[in-house]
Parts: sequence; structure tokens; C-alpha cells
Amino acid sequence: MTADLLKKPAMPRRFLPALCASALFLSVFALYLYAHESDGGWGDGPDFVVCSYFLGVPHPTGYPLFAILGKAATFVPVGTIAFRVGLLSTCAGALASVVLFLLFYKFIRSLIVSLIAAYAFCAISLVLSQTVTVEAYALNFLFMTILAFLFIQNQNARVAFGFFLVAAIGLGNHGTLIFAAVILGLVPFIQLLKSRAGSASLFVIAFIIFTGFFLYGSLPLFAARDSQFIWNNPQNLKNFQLLLSGADFWSGMMRFDIFKESLRTHILSVQFSLYHIPRRKKNHSF
Repeated sequence: MTADLLKKPAMPRRFLPALCASALFLSVFALYLYAHESDGGWGDGPDFVVCSYFLGVPHPTGYPLFAILGKAATFVPVGTIAFRVGLLSTCAGALASVVLFLLFYKFIRSLIVSLIAAYAFCAISLVLSQTVTVEAYALNFLFMTILAFLFIQNQNARVAFGFFLVAAIGLGNHGTLIFAAVILGLVPFIQLLKSRAGSASLFVIAFIIFTGFFLYGSLPLFAARDSQFIWNNPQNLKNFQLLLSGADFWSGMMRFDIFKESLRTHILSVQFSLYHIPRRKKNHSF
């Protein structure tokens, strides 16, 4: 009985990482929420706000995952449409800090040092600027930290398949994730080849990657809804390739039609920041 009593005080230590992670998320989320730009910000923000609400097609490369999650965020019964879509970036940034905390704790086993490292990450100007406005990079930070966390785990088939699933879904948000996916993915890929599944795992990986890229297949469907907010109108193969590559977008940043489209989305985003429910037009189904 004495031995049992001595063991009881050690039990709460098992929950300290979870408690620290929860406190970290709440404090970082509150910080980002305080600094949050409720009007969606400038740059890509207005485009994401408008395309999320109307389920349109954002500027190249289309960002289907952000548009879908942004649409879900518009149903949050708090604030304006621009504020709701911005919550996606805020939550993603706070969750990225939690994953980074768990990653550091996995290595150094120190809660204090891990918390300091996570808070330092949140305070980086680049991270802060992308999480307090409507941008796809905060969600990209989250996927990158998850990939890094899975990478340091004891490699087995489940972890490896989970790595490629997260990478495939994350690519539906931003294409730059391909660099982290390829570099870090070499280890789980080799582990899968050495496992019992062997070459059969290649078919599973191919299916997972195809499932992730299937997100981009939603873009022609969004365009087919006859929305006004569709970049490149990807209803045919040529336009779809232009959207994914961004060839005409990046080479024509100073073109008047691109400037006019950007200005129009900015004006609508301002309306969304002033009213909880924007006026709906007849040619929109949402």
C-alpha cells in the first residue's frame, strides 16, 4: 500500500505535456486573435475570402483545400465573413506551434525548453504576419510541422502511410510542400520498401497521392457553378494547366485584367469585413 501511495504523485506527470500543449494552443490562439486583421488584409487575403465564401477558384495554383476549409469556416457564427475565414489561418498557426512543441519535446524531453522554442516560433515575424491575416502559408506551416513530427517517429507502415497522406492532402493547400515531402519522404519510403508489404506499398502510396491530388479535381467543379470568381476558368485542360502552373498569372502581374480582378476581390472583401452577411447576387448559388 505504501508503494502505491508513492506512485500516485508521479501519475499527473504523464499529463503535463498534454496540459502544456493545451495551454500553448490557447495562449497562441488568443495572441493571434488579438492581432488578427478582421478585414482579411491585403494581397491574397481578399481573393481567399471571396473564393471561400462563393466556392470560387482562387488565384493560381487554385488552393482547393484552403477554399474548402475556408468555406467551412464561413459557417462559424462569429464575426464577419472575412473574420471567419481568417480564423482558419489563426487556428492553423496555433496548431503548428503545438506540433512544434511536441516535436521538440520528443527530442529534448524538457517541457520548459520545448515551450520556449514553440513560443519563439510563434513570434517570428514571418510566421506572425501569415497567421493574423487570410493566407495559405499558415496552413502550410501546420502541414510542414506535422510532416516533421511524423518523420522523427519510429518508422513503421502506419506512420509512413500517414506521412504520405498528410503530404498529399497538404499539397492541395500549397505546392511548396512538395520540397519537404520529397526530402523527408525518402526515409519512410525506404522503410516501406523494406517492410513486409514491399513493392505492394508502392501501389498504396500511389493511391494516397492520387487521393490528395484529387482535391484539385474540385476546381473545375467550382468553376462550373458559374461563379464570377474563377481564375483561369479551369473547365478545360488548357486552362486547368494554366491555373496549376500559374504561367500567365506570374508573367502578367502588371496586366490590367489581373489588376481589375484583384481590385474587385479587395472591394468585396471590404464589404465582407463590414457586414456579417454579405448581399448575395442572383448568379451565385451561395
